[in-house]
Amino acid sequence: MANSTRSSAAPAGGDAVDGDVGCVPTRFDSTQAPPGHHTAFMWEKLPYRLGGDPDGWDRVGREHGRVMLEAWTSAAPNLADSVIDWFVRTPRDTVRSLPNMREGDLLVGAFANDQVGFHRPFPGAGHYRSGIEGLYLCGGSCHPGGNITGLCGYNAAGVVMADRGTTPWWNPAVR
Repeated sequence: MANSTRSSAAPAGGDAVDGDVGCVPTRFDSTQAPPGHHTAFMWEKLPYRLGGDPDGWDRVGREHGRVMLEAWTSAAPNLADSVIDWFVRTPRDTVRSLPNMREGDLLVGAFANDQVGFHRPFPGAGHYRSGIEGLYLCGGSCHPGGNITGLCGYNAAGVVMADRGTTPWWNPAVR
Protein backbone atom coordinates (compact mmCIF):
# COMPACT_ATOMS: atom_id res chain seq x y z
CA MET A 1 0.00 0.00 0.00
CA ALA A 2 2.93 2.34 0.62
CA ASN A 3 3.83 2.07 -3.08
CA SER A 4 0.28 3.12 -4.05
CA THR A 5 0.54 6.27 -1.96
CA ARG A 6 4.00 7.10 -3.32
CA SER A 7 2.88 6.37 -6.91
CA SER A 8 -0.05 8.75 -6.59
CA ALA A 9 2.12 11.56 -5.24
CA ALA A 10 5.03 11.10 -7.68
CA PRO A 11 3.69 13.01 -10.72
CA ALA A 12 3.37 16.25 -8.77
CA GLY A 13 7.01 16.07 -7.69
CA GLY A 14 8.39 15.00 -11.07
CA ASP A 15 9.74 11.74 -9.69
CA ALA A 16 9.12 8.14 -10.72
CA VAL A 17 8.60 5.42 -8.12
CA ASP A 18 8.37 1.65 -8.36
CA GLY A 19 5.11 0.62 -10.01
CA ASP A 20 2.50 -1.36 -8.18
CA VAL A 21 -0.46 -1.89 -10.50
CA GLY A 22 -0.57 -4.90 -12.80
CA CYS A 23 -3.15 -6.66 -14.92
CA VAL A 24 -3.36 -9.97 -16.78
CA PRO A 25 -6.13 -9.40 -19.38
CA THR A 26 -5.96 -12.99 -20.65
CA ARG A 27 -7.42 -14.16 -17.34
CA PHE A 28 -10.68 -12.69 -18.67
CA ASP A 29 -10.14 -12.82 -22.45
CA SER A 30 -8.12 -15.84 -23.56
CA THR A 31 -8.23 -14.73 -27.22
CA GLN A 32 -5.40 -12.25 -26.55
CA ALA A 33 -2.71 -14.96 -26.45
CA PRO A 34 -2.13 -18.52 -27.69
CA PRO A 35 -3.46 -21.31 -25.45
CA GLY A 36 -1.36 -21.71 -22.32
CA HIS A 37 0.08 -18.18 -22.59
CA HIS A 38 -0.88 -14.81 -21.14
CA THR A 39 -0.51 -11.11 -21.77
CA ALA A 40 0.13 -8.76 -18.87
CA PHE A 41 0.92 -5.15 -18.20
CA MET A 42 1.94 -2.89 -15.36
CA TRP A 43 0.70 0.64 -15.05
CA GLU A 44 1.57 3.58 -12.90
CA LYS A 45 0.90 7.30 -12.85
CA LEU A 46 4.15 9.01 -13.80
CA PRO A 47 5.25 12.60 -14.32
CA TYR A 48 5.63 13.78 -17.90
CA ARG A 49 8.61 15.93 -16.98
CA LEU A 50 10.87 13.44 -15.23
CA GLY A 51 13.09 15.58 -13.02
CA GLY A 52 11.71 18.59 -14.92
CA ASP A 53 12.62 17.24 -18.39
CA PRO A 54 10.27 15.16 -20.60
CA ASP A 55 13.28 13.85 -22.55
CA GLY A 56 14.51 12.26 -19.32
CA TRP A 57 12.29 9.31 -20.21
CA ASP A 58 14.45 8.60 -23.26
CA ARG A 59 17.37 8.06 -20.90
CA VAL A 60 15.73 6.02 -18.13
CA GLY A 61 12.48 4.57 -19.51
CA ARG A 62 13.78 1.09 -20.29
CA GLU A 63 15.58 0.83 -16.96
CA HIS A 64 12.45 1.94 -15.11
CA GLY A 65 10.51 -0.78 -16.95
CA ARG A 66 13.11 -3.36 -15.94
CA VAL A 67 12.73 -2.33 -12.29
CA MET A 68 8.95 -2.68 -12.57
CA LEU A 69 9.26 -6.13 -14.14
CA GLU A 70 11.69 -7.21 -11.41
CA ALA A 71 9.21 -6.05 -8.76
CA TRP A 72 6.49 -8.17 -10.34
CA THR A 73 8.69 -11.22 -10.75
CA SER A 74 9.81 -10.96 -7.12
CA ALA A 75 6.14 -11.32 -6.14
CA ALA A 76 5.57 -14.10 -8.70
CA PRO A 77 8.88 -15.99 -9.01
CA ASN A 78 7.56 -18.40 -11.68
CA LEU A 79 7.03 -15.41 -13.98
CA ALA A 80 10.71 -14.57 -14.52
CA ASP A 81 11.45 -17.54 -16.80
CA SER A 82 8.11 -17.26 -18.59
CA VAL A 83 8.44 -13.74 -20.03
CA ILE A 84 8.85 -14.00 -23.81
CA ASP A 85 9.13 -10.26 -24.48
CA TRP A 86 8.39 -6.92 -22.87
CA PHE A 87 8.45 -3.24 -23.76
CA VAL A 88 8.10 0.14 -22.12
CA ARG A 89 5.81 3.01 -23.07
CA THR A 90 6.75 6.15 -21.16
CA PRO A 91 4.62 9.30 -20.90
CA ARG A 92 6.93 10.82 -23.54
CA ASP A 93 6.34 7.84 -25.87
CA THR A 94 2.60 8.24 -25.42
CA VAL A 95 2.72 11.87 -26.57
CA ARG A 96 4.84 10.96 -29.58
CA SER A 97 2.33 8.40 -30.81
CA LEU A 98 -0.89 9.98 -29.50
CA PRO A 99 -0.49 13.78 -29.34
CA ASN A 100 -4.07 14.21 -28.11
CA MET A 101 -2.96 12.59 -24.84
CA ARG A 102 -1.38 15.81 -23.67
CA GLU A 103 1.69 15.24 -21.53
CA GLY A 104 1.03 11.49 -21.69
CA ASP A 105 -2.19 11.83 -19.69
CA LEU A 106 -4.10 8.56 -20.08
CA LEU A 107 -7.30 10.30 -19.01
CA VAL A 108 -7.18 12.43 -22.21
CA GLY A 109 -8.05 15.62 -20.35
CA ALA A 110 -8.27 16.97 -16.86
CA PHE A 111 -10.85 15.64 -14.43
CA ALA A 112 -11.77 19.12 -13.24
CA ASN A 113 -15.34 20.32 -12.67
CA ASP A 114 -15.48 21.89 -16.13
CA GLN A 115 -14.24 18.65 -17.78
CA VAL A 116 -16.50 15.90 -16.41
CA GLY A 117 -19.99 14.58 -17.10
CA PHE A 118 -22.02 16.85 -19.37
CA HIS A 119 -18.96 19.08 -19.84
CA ARG A 120 -16.68 16.41 -21.27
CA PRO A 121 -14.94 16.85 -23.73
CA PHE A 122 -16.23 20.46 -23.69
CA PRO A 123 -19.24 22.18 -22.09
CA GLY A 124 -22.49 20.77 -23.44
CA ALA A 125 -20.93 17.83 -25.31
CA GLY A 126 -21.40 15.13 -22.68
CA HIS A 127 -24.23 13.45 -24.60
CA TYR A 128 -21.96 11.92 -27.31
CA ARG A 129 -23.68 13.80 -30.17
CA SER A 130 -21.33 16.07 -32.10
CA GLY A 131 -23.89 18.56 -33.35
CA ILE A 132 -23.62 17.12 -36.86
CA GLU A 133 -26.35 14.60 -37.55
CA GLY A 134 -24.99 11.05 -37.57
CA LEU A 135 -21.58 12.05 -36.19
CA TYR A 136 -20.90 10.93 -32.61
CA LEU A 137 -18.11 11.45 -30.10
CA CYS A 138 -16.85 8.27 -28.47
CA GLY A 139 -13.15 8.54 -27.61
CA GLY A 140 -11.34 8.77 -24.30
CA SER A 141 -11.95 12.51 -24.15
CA CYS A 142 -15.69 11.82 -23.68
CA HIS A 143 -17.47 10.96 -20.44
CA PRO A 144 -16.45 9.07 -18.32
CA GLY A 145 -12.93 9.67 -19.59
CA GLY A 146 -9.86 7.75 -20.58
CA ASN A 147 -8.10 4.91 -18.80
CA ILE A 148 -9.20 2.56 -21.56
CA THR A 149 -12.36 1.31 -19.89
CA GLY A 150 -14.34 1.15 -23.13
CA LEU A 151 -17.19 2.99 -21.45
CA CYS A 152 -16.96 6.03 -23.75
CA GLY A 153 -17.64 3.87 -26.81
CA TYR A 154 -20.18 1.70 -24.99
CA ASN A 155 -22.15 4.76 -23.87
CA ALA A 156 -21.92 6.38 -27.32
CA ALA A 157 -23.15 3.15 -28.96
CA GLY A 158 -26.19 3.27 -26.69
CA VAL A 159 -26.91 6.85 -27.81
CA VAL A 160 -26.52 5.86 -31.49
CA MET A 161 -28.96 2.99 -31.02
CA ALA A 162 -31.45 5.24 -29.21
CA ASP A 163 -31.19 7.89 -31.94
CA ARG A 164 -31.92 5.22 -34.54
CA GLY A 165 -34.87 3.95 -32.51
CA THR A 166 -33.19 0.55 -32.25
CA THR A 167 -32.87 -1.65 -29.20
CA PRO A 168 -29.26 -2.62 -28.47
CA TRP A 169 -28.55 -6.29 -29.17
CA TRP A 170 -25.92 -6.49 -26.43
CA ASN A 171 -26.20 -6.98 -22.71
CA PRO A 172 -23.56 -5.95 -20.22
CA ALA A 173 -21.44 -8.87 -19.07
CA VAL A 174 -22.02 -9.56 -15.41
CA ARG A 175 -19.77 -11.99 -13.56
